[in-house]
Parts: sequence; C-alpha cells; structure tokens
Amino acid sequence: MKQLLGYFKVMSPGFSTKTVLVQQEVMVNGENTIVSARKVFTLDALDGERVYRMTNPKFFLQQDGTVLKITGKFQTDVLLPT
Repeated sequence: MKQLLGYFKVMSPGFSTKTVLVQQEVMVNGENTIVSARKVFTLDALDGERVYRMTNPKFFLQQDGTVLKITGKFQTDVLLPT
C-alpha cells in the first residue's frame, strides 16, 4: 500500500524545476500488522521516475546520474502542484 506524504521542488543542472513526490510504502501481514515501511521518492508523478537520496540531504540522484538540488520546502498540500 502506498500513501502520498507530500512533495518538494528540486532544480536540475539545466535550471529546470521539477517536483519530487514523497510516498510511503507499507507492507502488512495477514493480521494487518505493519511489517515494514519505506519512503519512495518519484519525479513529477506518483508513478514517475524514482530518485534516490544522497549522503548530503540537500541533493537527490536520478537514475541517469543527474544530481537534483532541493530548492523548496516540504509541502503536505492535498492537491499536487501543477
């Protein structure tokens, strides 16, 4: 089960702004007890490209090696940005 927690803005080296969505994946057993949970970060859509945390918490890494810098605060609005 996935749950949207919020989003924040990042900037690519070409100065284009993108949105990283923060979701939580929860695994439950047959008794509905949470077995594990993890945060998943995707670009611009719930099923978008996954991005990964780096050692420095201000940066994320795309699968092609592009580094994205956080430029906005974490938002928990119900509606996704356009």
